[in-house]
This record gives sequence, C-alpha cells and structure tokens, in this order.
Amino acid sequence: MSQKKGLALICGLGNPGLEHKAQRHNIGFMVLESLIANSDTHSQKSNKHCLTTQCEMNGHALICLQPQNYMNNSGQVLQRWLQYHKKKASDLLVIYDDIDLPFGSLRLRARGSAGTHNGLRDIVAQCGTKEIPRLRLGIGPDHPISDLSNFVLSPFSQAEKKQLPKFIEVAVDIVKQLQTHSLTTVMNQYTKNSLEESDK
Repeated sequence: MSQKKGLALICGLGNPGLEHKAQRHNIGFMVLESLIANSDTHSQKSNKHCLTTQCEMNGHALICLQPQNYMNNSGQVLQRWLQYHKKKASDLLVIYDDIDLPFGSLRLRARGSAGTHNGLRDIVAQCGTKEIPRLRLGIGPDHPISDLSNFVLSPFSQAEKKQLPKFIEVAVDIVKQLQTHSLTTVMNQYTKNSLEESDK
C-alpha cells in the first residue's frame, strides 16, 4: 500500500499555457519543473494531452508527468497513461495545490478523498480508487475569501512569493526522499509546516 521505496512516477497538476504559469493553482507544475531542473539528466516528449519527462536523479530514474488538459480533466490523461504503461494508481505520486491547507504547509498521504480539489477528484473518479499517494501543498489564505475559483487562479502575493522558493525546495526534497525511503518514513518526517521547519 505505497509503503514501498522509490515512487518513480510523479504527476504534477496545473493548467497549461503561459497565462496560468504563475498562478496558485499551478504550484504542482512548479514543483515538478524545479525537480526536473535539478535532475542529473532529463529528456522530454509531449503531445496535446501530456508533457512527459524522463529524469535521472542520484542514480534513480523518474518519470514526470504534466497533464496538458485543463486541471478538471487531469484524470482522463493520467488514466490513459497508466493503462498504456500497465501501471497502477498506487505507483503514482500526485502533487497539487490545496486551498484547505494554509500557505506553506504540506501533507504527504498514501490515500484519501479528493476533498475540494477538482483535479484530484477527476483522477480518483477515472482511476476508480482513493489509493493514490499524494503531496498536498497548502495555498490557503489567512483571511476569508468569497470566490475560491478566482483565488486559486490568481498569482501569489508578494509576501508569498518571497517564501515560495523555499516551499518548492522542501517539496522537491520530499520527492527525492521517496526514492530511497518508504512513504511512511517520509510522511513522519514532514508533518509540520514546511516553512516553519526550514527555519530551524
């Protein structure tokens, strides 16, 4: 049940296109792009549905997926990829933004519901299981908001932008740790706010 070491299939969620690149909803793409940039080697191929990058990092092979359908249709792309390569949903790590967590916090889990995230909701529906390892990255505000859609599709605030590189760095480190440690071990290591922990 995802206790194995070396989750080698990493899927970041976001919306394609330059107009969405810096939005809060695209932090899953941001983490994946940082992971790829810091890999030892990588090669990419793309089609209208998915950008696939094969990486090598510290001797471990990774396949990084960025669905190119819009967020709400992420599951359609992912399920087709899993079927073609004869992989299971439990072989994945899905990285995505979570408005229900405060900015800078993260949660690594082996399974669970999709919550309010439409991208993960589509993945769960298309794959027919909640047994999907996921890394949830908190983007929630410290004040009430009335329009959730507008908030997630807006850029990070200036204060958040200052903390964003460290936040992404911690998320990338979690993916690296999962290549040599079980999901349970890494979950226990990263239980508190990522930015608070990084300052200790």
